Amino acid sequence: MTLILSSSNLNLDGVDTQTPWHTDGITTEDYEMAQECGLITPRNDKRLEQEIEFNKMIDYDVEFERQGDEFIQEFEHAWDGSSYNCEYPDYSKTFEYIDVRVVMKKENFAIGTIDGDNNVYIPAGLMNMLTIGEIVQMNIVYHPQGKNTWKAIYTHPKYSPIIVDQFISLTENNQCDHLSQTFDIPKQNIGKMIGKNGICIQKVLNDIVYRNKKAKEVFTMKEDNKNVDMTQDTVPKYDVNNFDDFTQVKVWDIPSSRNKSMKDFNQINEIFMKLYC
Repeated sequence: MTLILSSSNLNLDGVDTQTPWHTDGITTEDYEMAQECGLITPRNDKRLEQEIEFNKMIDYDVEFERQGDEFIQEFEHAWDGSSYNCEYPDYSKTFEYIDVRVVMKKENFAIGTIDGDNNVYIPAGLMNMLTIGEIVQMNIVYHPQGKNTWKAIYTHPKYSPIIVDQFISLTENNQCDHLSQTFDIPKQNIGKMIGKNGICIQKVLNDIVYRNKKAKEVFTMKEDNKNVDMTQDTVPKYDVNNFDDFTQVKVWDIPSSRNKSMKDFNQINEIFMKLYC
């Protein structure tokens, strides 16, 4: 918004005079007053940012007090014999098609997370084919035990990716050198699928290296010796995009970069299909 200030040079007696605007121009104080009056839009105003943060804090406090008042009212109703509303999971109900990410595996069980809450117990019978970092759809039941609230009772099979196109470059020995493929899969939440900076892919790769000694010869670790170096040629690269009804993934891989000990390594089954459900 542009502010234009204008005035006559004549005073009430008709004498020509100069205003401070003519002599000093528009000063910082003039800008501040115009912002406070709403005549111009504030820019880089730290006070405005502080005011916004303050209003957010007030809104949070008001909502917190409102919920507290509701709890007190429910408690008073219960105290005088009236009905008391309380939410709790149904022990007899099975919650189906819940997205669960595997975050830990032990000898006889695994632990999964639902949107970051690590409270799903996965029994041995379901964990054998799972990889740390993998996301799957499960049926779960309310089964509080220790720190875990839920128990997985069934893992839904995954849809195989539909290949749209591919380009294969062969070596002189007719071995696959470079591979470019495009796949369609059920629509996904890309952030949940890949994770920040590809952390979900890295966790899957870390588990592959942990479980397979031969993989340590193929996938180089970072200096911390805890995480796979994602920049090396042996690691497939993924480009993920969402469309109206599906998610499309472009995959670039260099199978020839992996030595003979991992020649049968299928990155589609071992990595790609671990990333979606």
